[in-house]
Amino acid sequence: METKGEFTGLDVPILIRTAGENRMDCVLAFKTGSRTVRLFFEKGKISFISSNNQDERFGEYLLYKGTISLEQYQSTSQMISHEKKKMGDLLVEQGVLTYEESVTSLTHYILELGTSLFREGRGFYAFLKPGDPGNLPMELFIDHRKLIYEGIRRYNFLSLVVNMIPDTDSLVDFKDSSEQILRYLDTDVEEQSIMEWINGRNTVGSICSYSSLTEFETLKVLAGLGYCGFIQFHKQASSHVTEGDMEYQIEDMVRTYNIGFEFIYRFLNEKGDNVFESVHDRAFDILREEYDEKTNDLELYNYGFLDVDAFLKNVFHIPADQRLHFAENLLKAIRKALIVETGKVLGKPALQEMKEGLAKHEATD
Repeated sequence: METKGEFTGLDVPILIRTAGENRMDCVLAFKTGSRTVRLFFEKGKISFISSNNQDERFGEYLLYKGTISLEQYQSTSQMISHEKKKMGDLLVEQGVLTYEESVTSLTHYILELGTSLFREGRGFYAFLKPGDPGNLPMELFIDHRKLIYEGIRRYNFLSLVVNMIPDTDSLVDFKDSSEQILRYLDTDVEEQSIMEWINGRNTVGSICSYSSLTEFETLKVLAGLGYCGFIQFHKQASSHVTEGDMEYQIEDMVRTYNIGFEFIYRFLNEKGDNVFESVHDRAFDILREEYDEKTNDLELYNYGFLDVDAFLKNVFHIPADQRLHFAENLLKAIRKALIVETGKVLGKPALQEMKEGLAKHEATD
């Protein structure tokens, strides 16, 4: 990316993400008209923010929020030139703010001023050499994704949402896991419930219909997670497959997986009485927790063969544009659950033996 150039509102999250993901030590400056806002990065973490607008300084922010009084603001402002210290330092030294209050206030200040950049229509940006915003009475490092997500969620920017989400028919999946999101972002119950529907099978439209938030608020959550790099959107294949053709494809899919299931059945039965039953029942108990009625009448007691008709019946009500994807994911989940539970019941040596045998068996057949 260029070290300087023009930007629009669509570029703001991308520029911030560039500094964060590349663990840059820099100052990312945004200039719009006479206003210049600088974001300070240390190893990709946001450590401070500044503005050349006197009404947007940290002291003014504390006054506007009612954290300090006008008298405290004025007296401390007069001390700055004499003491050659920052407003935050002096307020803590005077006992006006505690260390914890100073950290909390500065974090909110950085997020509020930083997210205001998302409202800018057009301007100039530059990656500058690291600067020192002043020795603050704390070490503060904010993950860049927190600022990006706050910026998307705080304001209504249709262009940012549409730029990230291709269409409501797109499938949504995690790049890593939902635990990563909870580690870096502060999310409420409604936002967390949206994440529960992200599984690679649900479309954007489906997730919006499940969400307790309005459609646009849900889209903002998904777009924010997308700009942060936590989730990805997949365009669905536009192939026009008839119901009959789709049924044949799913039948072939089940028969292919049955090759492996039959091997697992034989392998586990050779390991002793009730070994297969133990692994099988534990695996399907786990599957039912995730897939619920989609596992009705599914079992492998018939020599390891999954019943094709029962499987087709369970996936029949899945929307046609998602059915093949869902069917394959369910078959993969059954295979994975059997492998995982084999390791728990028989231990690693037997698990490795089964994996090697399974690979050879599936390759041969």
